[in-house]
Amino acid sequence: RRVPEGAGFSSSVVRSLEARTTRAEGKGAPGEMMEDTREFVKQVLEEPQGIRDELIFKRLNDEARVLGESELMGEALHEVILSATSLAEVLADVISRRLASNMLPRLRLKQICFELLRDDEKPGLDVCATLIRDPATLSFLHCVLFVKGFHAMTTHRVAAKLWAAGSMESKHEALCLQHRASELWGVDVHPAAAVGHGLLVDHATGIVIGETARLGNDCTILHGVTLGGTGKERGKNRHPKIGDRVVIGAGATVLGNIHVGDDVTIGAMAVVTKPVPDRMTVVGLNRILDPRHLRDAVQKRKETWWAEVDSSGAYDYFDVNEPIHDD
Repeated sequence: RRVPEGAGFSSSVVRSLEARTTRAEGKGAPGEMMEDTREFVKQVLEEPQGIRDELIFKRLNDEARVLGESELMGEALHEVILSATSLAEVLADVISRRLASNMLPRLRLKQICFELLRDDEKPGLDVCATLIRDPATLSFLHCVLFVKGFHAMTTHRVAAKLWAAGSMESKHEALCLQHRASELWGVDVHPAAAVGHGLLVDHATGIVIGETARLGNDCTILHGVTLGGTGKERGKNRHPKIGDRVVIGAGATVLGNIHVGDDVTIGAMAVVTKPVPDRMTVVGLNRILDPRHLRDAVQKRKETWWAEVDSSGAYDYFDVNEPIHDD
């Protein structure tokens, strides 16, 4: 298979691209590889942490070997993946390379990251969550090397352990990591915030999570989400407490010391300042809808296609078989 003529590439680049196409033939289409990866992840999730992380690390190595001949990435893959001995070492190397600065020497940072991540099950579960719930994530390598939401939250997991150590030295080191993650990825998570496992942070840019926020397990957060305070509260409980398996859409804002229950969906650009029961959907400004009844409801105003909520907070549903009058 030849590269189209007139594509603007030099002859050497054309030959290289044609060689890559030849090597890729017979290895399956990307969609087939992604399905295979997701089936593998489901099996991995059934294993305890030690075995699970070993299986993820082995899969990373397999993928890195396939791409080992890449002219652009081959050398880096050998250094970061193929020369490592564990998943924790790979993550420590990737994160330290991204975070390194004059204030954060890479080798010392890599050592600290490795020590704090090697017995932590959360990063491995985050990798699995990303592959299962994000259809755009192509492989384990894609997640570990290029998903900035994963990088930002892995950095937070290191910072959280430093913060929990309690000394002034370790807390300032944690704050340094928070600052650097915000600078690199636009993700600002206070190191004291408690974040559960199995987290997917999609796109990531613009996420803010406050100091006393709590985020449950198996949650999904999109870009531009704020878990913040109202500015009126002081003390240890100023930020939201989010349950398990919650999906928070792009640009949503959740404010104050409120509880958001399990299996809740918060729509894009929603503003939430009141508690939300389990399994509810929130849209707009504190509009709480019960998805179990939405099939039998149609909104009053055709131009909005939204289930209406009256001033008392009660649900105002309409029979789908009843004609809608413009008046």
